[in-house]
Amino acid sequence: MISEELREKFQQNLKRFMILKGRVLVDLGQVSSSLYFIEKGVMRTYYLRGSEDECVSCIKFVPTTSLIPTAMADYSVKLLAKKPVTHNVNAYTVEKPAGFTYAPGQATDFSILKDQWATEKRPFTFTSLPTADTLEFTIKSYTDHDGVTNALTHAQPGDSFEISDAWGAIEYKGDGVFLAGGAGITPFLAIFRDLYSKGQVGANQLFFSNRTPADIILKEELEQILGDHFFNLISGENAEGYYHGRIDKAFLQSHITHFDQPFYVCGPDAFTESILKALEELGAKAEALVFEK
Repeated sequence: MISEELREKFQQNLKRFMILKGRVLVDLGQVSSSLYFIEKGVMRTYYLRGSEDECVSCIKFVPTTSLIPTAMADYSVKLLAKKPVTHNVNAYTVEKPAGFTYAPGQATDFSILKDQWATEKRPFTFTSLPTADTLEFTIKSYTDHDGVTNALTHAQPGDSFEISDAWGAIEYKGDGVFLAGGAGITPFLAIFRDLYSKGQVGANQLFFSNRTPADIILKEELEQILGDHFFNLISGENAEGYYHGRIDKAFLQSHITHFDQPFYVCGPDAFTESILKALEELGAKAEALVFEK
C-alpha cells in the first residue's frame, strides 16, 4: 500500500496513462523496467495475459540507478509537413529534437499544443527511419467525434506538438509473420522501412486486414518492400483481387506453415486479443508473440 505522503512527494515526477482490461504490464518471468502505481482498479502481483484485472488509470515512473524517480522527458516540436496517405490517414512530418532516439516499432505520448488539446496525450507510433533528420507519424483520423485525431486534420505547418521519450514493446526479433489490422500497421511500417534500407527484409510475411481496399495504408510501398509476402484481406466488401474475410484461427491454420517463429500483432484491442488467443491455441510460444503490452 502506497502512503499518501509518498504519493504526494513524487506526484510531479509521475506519468499518467491508461491501461485497458487484459493488457499486459509484465510478462511472467520478466523484470519490469518501470514502477507502476495503481491509482484505480485491481492488480495482482503482475498483469498476466488473459487476466480479468482492470486498471482504469495508472501512474508510472522510470527509476534511475539512484532509485530517485524521474519522469520521461517531453519535447516541443513543430509540424513541418502534412500529406494525405488514404482518405482518412495523413502522414505528419515534424522536427526531430537533438539527440532524440527510438527503435523501429516504438511510440510516443503525443499532444497538440493548442487550446484544450495540450493535455490530451495519445500514443502514436514513429513511422520514419531512426536515422532520418525528421520524425514522421502516420495517423488515422476519426472524424465522427471531436477527438485528437480529428483535431489533427486541421493542423498546419508551423503548429506545435509535444512528444515524450520513445517507449513500446513492439520490436523486431527476426523473420516472422506480421498480422496487422487497419491503423495497426503503423509500428510495422518503421520496422519494414528499416529492414528494407538495410537489405534485410528476408522471409518476413505481412497479413494486412482492412474493411475496404481504400483503407489499405501505403499499399504500393509495402508491395515494393515485401513482394509476394504481402497478403491483403478485405472484410467489409467483396473486392475483386482480394481475399474476403478476417484473420482468425482457421485463416492462420490454412495460411501459415509453422508456428515456431515470431509473430508480430497490432490492431484494435479485439483484433489483437483474438489473434493472440488463436496463435497460442495453434502452438505459438508466448515469448514469440510481439505486441503492444
